[in-house]
Amino acid sequence: MPLASRICVILAVVSLHLPVAPRVAAQQIRGPVLGFVLEADSGLKPILGIPGAATMGGALAAGLEARSVSVSPDQDFALALAGEDGRVFLIRDLKGSPAAAALPGFSGVSRIEMSPAGQAAALYEAASQTIRVVSGLPQAPVAHWETEPGWMHGRLSALAVSDNASVVLVAVEEGERVTLWALAAGEAPRYLAPVGGAASLAFLTRSGDALVADGIRNEVLWMRDVPGAVQIVPLAGEREGVSRPVGVAATADGQRVIVANSDPGGVLTVDLPDSRIARISCECVPSGLYRLSGKAVFRLNGPSEGPIAVFDGDSAEARVVFVPREGGAQ
Repeated sequence: MPLASRICVILAVVSLHLPVAPRVAAQQIRGPVLGFVLEADSGLKPILGIPGAATMGGALAAGLEARSVSVSPDQDFALALAGEDGRVFLIRDLKGSPAAAALPGFSGVSRIEMSPAGQAAALYEAASQTIRVVSGLPQAPVAHWETEPGWMHGRLSALAVSDNASVVLVAVEEGERVTLWALAAGEAPRYLAPVGGAASLAFLTRSGDALVADGIRNEVLWMRDVPGAVQIVPLAGEREGVSRPVGVAATADGQRVIVANSDPGGVLTVDLPDSRIARISCECVPSGLYRLSGKAVFRLNGPSEGPIAVFDGDSAEARVVFVPREGGAQ
């Protein structure tokens, strides 16, 4: 099918109800849901409660053996990779009766990155080095545009997509050299800048501005107006407390930048209006930043890495709290 036709096809969604594991048959999710996390041996599980008083729930479904899951900021839907052929599924109604729907025409996908408000997603197909952008999530997903195959002369190390699906920010490794590129529909890839090593990229909510966490140079950059005449503004470095960052994101209101440090483990926050910085330590080793319910609440690690650490930036004083693996709360 020609590219022009393919990218205009609305992705028909074929309903596929997920069978529920016997141990979850009687489970009803009541009360607040902080978020969801994928466990390799049991599937997608809810984190029940609020920061500081949360616990893990039982697996929601056993019918979809997902390799990775990207959950929306509102925790109401997710995109999942499943199968050896890299198929993509849209999982709706996470807090009610989850049902998965295959997105036809997508296979060989190795990575999914959702936009900060969950309105769009970038799907990376490693074999062809193609990035395909989906908009209209979650109600009317549509293949919006895609890059030409083989444009990338190196390995993709990080990517992010804006909420309006108009631009993708990409970090490419070429040997010891890492470069940032802006990609847009109908345009040639646009070189932006070199970096030491982009551990994480993220757009601000409903904005063309983006953030870069450089894990080699220990710095965080603010990329202002990525679709246009981009300006690169240093936000914080080693002197301010950036130390082997593994994740970066902005709060839902775009007023604060959150940085997850891995060595030593902790969180750094930067207020964008006045560049005021705060450091929050934790007895954990963050592996990234994953949005949970709230304006500034993020999961810092996965269930295989010990108790789940949660950064709570919505409390009166920012803190890191933990979710125990078994019953009870901390």
